[in-house]
Amino acid sequence: MKKIFTLIMIAGSLTSFSQSSAPSKAPIQLKKGLVITAVNSNDMSMDMGMGGEIKNNTTLTTTIEVTDVMSNSYKITNTTTKAKVSMDAMGQESNYDSENPGDPESELTKTFGEKIGKSEFGMIDMNTGIYSTDKKSEESEGNPLQSIFGGLDDKSGGVSDAFFALPQGKKIGDNWSTTDSSEGVKVHNTYTLNSIEEGIATIGLKTEMQINKDVEVQNMSMTIAMTNNGTGTISVDSKTGIVKKKMMTTEMEGSLDVMGQSNPVSAKGTTESTYTY
Repeated sequence: MKKIFTLIMIAGSLTSFSQSSAPSKAPIQLKKGLVITAVNSNDMSMDMGMGGEIKNNTTLTTTIEVTDVMSNSYKITNTTTKAKVSMDAMGQESNYDSENPGDPESELTKTFGEKIGKSEFGMIDMNTGIYSTDKKSEESEGNPLQSIFGGLDDKSGGVSDAFFALPQGKKIGDNWSTTDSSEGVKVHNTYTLNSIEEGIATIGLKTEMQINKDVEVQNMSMTIAMTNNGTGTISVDSKTGIVKKKMMTTEMEGSLDVMGQSNPVSAKGTTESTYTY
């Protein structure tokens, strides 16, 4: 069950993409004391072959507070306040609700329960909207996949998607693209400015991700080879750079080689993030 749970967490993280930088950024406009509530939902179905179907639905609620305004960045604190998770792994059902935790020894409680009420401290770049932490959390150090995928066993609660710096001078229908490469992961994003109405810009997003990496998780060596394609939309306040809503649909194909055993993986997922303040 622990191995299955690890594979679920990996696949779930692959339906989330971090925002890449884009040319000619407009600055992010935030005020000290601003509090944003982020609700991030992930619905994923994965097939590992041989009838091994896995379904996972996760909703995390996080508060993001701007604690200080620096010359080129904002200091923020993000705190996970709620988590609700349901999994069906080849007929084995498990659930977690932070408002009714249940079995303290379950894998879900151990993974999500310890995050409730805990805060992470980081920075938002004024010119790019990119989120970074001051130092690695204990979870990041213990789980290298978190830094790769930006969503696995992650306390950030969608902070990396909460801000989007719309390039200056873009007109309706204009396109631009970015490519990021790091440690066996290559991400290519293509953006299209679809509309601007009452100060809210709607942006189409297509993402292509290639992963080929050897990692170690929970004392297990893994080779990850994945292709992940996604499409979605981002609605953002064009004056502040604060995202109102982001929706993504993704499809994944590849394999996870664990302890000499190859696990073919295909998955489909949807993510929806909303930000209110």
